[in-house]
Amino acid sequence: MQDTERIGARITDPFTSWEAAAEVDVTKRETEIGLALFSLKRATTEDIADYLSMTYNRQEIPSSVSPRMKPMERKGLVLATADTQYSRQGRRNRVYVLTTRGQHWCKDLIFKQRHPVSSAEQESD
Repeated sequence: MQDTERIGARITDPFTSWEAAAEVDVTKRETEIGLALFSLKRATTEDIADYLSMTYNRQEIPSSVSPRMKPMERKGLVLATADTQYSRQGRRNRVYVLTTRGQHWCKDLIFKQRHPVSSAEQESD
């Protein structure tokens, strides 16, 4: 993986984009998107952004979700289906689903959220 991909900015992007990308916790972002897609079952980036806006009570836009989809596809967590849906702006959007691996990843995340390991249990391992 290239550093530019990991950070989330392209070489041609202005410096401010690099600063903004460096502040994004990619793992946290992928987790939020994955859990949203787990709940929605199939969704466009617009659907995911709407879900995140409601769930986390903050303004989300599809352009904050879409850059994470390709890396999540490469990791085998999500899959872009052949289906498309029209956005509110009239553009065609891809519909995404979790792969089997993505579903297991989300179930594991949910289990860990519901059953946190105490520090005493970690020390005994």
